[in-house]
Amino acid sequence: MPELSIIVPIYNVEKYLSNCIESILNQTFRDFELILINDGSTDNCKEICYKYKKIDSRIKVINKKNEGLSCARNSGLDIAKGRFIGFIDSDDFVNKDMYRILIDTIKNSNSDLVICDYYKIDENNINKYNEINQNNNKINVKNLNNIESIDKVLKEGEKFIFPWNKLYKRELFDDLRYKKGVIYEDEFLAHRILYKCKKVSIIDQALYYYVQRKGSIVNSPFTVKKFDKVYAIKDRVDFIDKKNIVNLRDEAEKSFIDYFVWNYFVGYQRLENIEYELKKLKKEFNNIFYRILDNKLISMKEKLTLFILYISPNLYNKFIINREL
Repeated sequence: MPELSIIVPIYNVEKYLSNCIESILNQTFRDFELILINDGSTDNCKEICYKYKKIDSRIKVINKKNEGLSCARNSGLDIAKGRFIGFIDSDDFVNKDMYRILIDTIKNSNSDLVICDYYKIDENNINKYNEINQNNNKINVKNLNNIESIDKVLKEGEKFIFPWNKLYKRELFDDLRYKKGVIYEDEFLAHRILYKCKKVSIIDQALYYYVQRKGSIVNSPFTVKKFDKVYAIKDRVDFIDKKNIVNLRDEAEKSFIDYFVWNYFVGYQRLENIEYELKKLKKEFNNIFYRILDNKLISMKEKLTLFILYISPNLYNKFIINREL
């Protein structure tokens, strides 16, 4: 069995896919299987996958109907044989030493999860980017427990939420999968994964190259699906409350309120026929409102504003949102 399973969900990224696959096949760590999940692509991604499968026996290809990123990752997890799991998005690429360094770190530190840093690269500068050789760079490792790691999710966000700058012990996914039918699926899962870890190792090397492109979810126009992030953050609040992680409650609630208010504001301002979704979103706010009255991170002025929203969305829309427009 391979030491590592690398899972790559793929959908209509023919422009970037070869660069992604080649960066994986060129890894200095060689004992891996590469699972390519073609999620119903309508371009040439399927042909590209099979082209590489013919030249490297470590590659497995799964073709499935389009069901989204969560289902694609889950399909890979369902067949993965490796002791460790890694994810790579199909429009990104990785440093040739990434998995060698992550494997060495997770073994030497006896940790459950390793997180590295990453570079953000404009899609027009991929070919100009000079990969940094990591061989002679000293790797600094910082170890955290599960609660400290969830605190990092709340305070630092992306680095601790994205799945692709990480190496996981396979058993972390024994009873966990990505939530189907949502965007921001990483936000729903990150805190649950980290909570299962006894030790999380953080290294200070940027080994992953995150390509920012116009067609990505992050850079897409605002739609009602953006509310998924609010629901994910509310799920995190409820999880922290259920696990009785008292020292993180205020931070988690404040994060939820910030995202809720911004999305409520933008949804009201930009979207039409949004009443039902705003009402549904507000139910999540209502469920937490009385808890935030004791929150030390939310000012009295903000609490008064939130009280107006709680008792009368119409009044809030008239006097608060309209005042901001």
